[in-house]
Amino acid sequence: MILHTLAILDAMNYREYGIVTVLINADEEISSPGSRNLISKLGAEHDSIFSLESSRAESDKLSLATSGITSVTLTVQGRASRSGQAP
Repeated sequence: MILHTLAILDAMNYREYGIVTVLINADEEISSPGSRNLISKLGAEHDSIFSLESSRAESDKLSLATSGITSVTLTVQGRASRSGQAP
């Protein structure tokens, strides 16, 4: 979606913006521990931010903000097994 949007802007010769920065975040599903500092730095340097993270599946509404970030560590003790071979 991001690359197609940039290609469309280019094809339209649309230049009514300053700098466009694209950040693809590979660790988003685990609260961005490796990229959080970069996200914060880049966010502070830009006038507006557009995230392509989807809204809730049951909603057709646009999300204008996120509620926050948290992290949880779960320690599990036991014996490793594979359910199909040794349940």
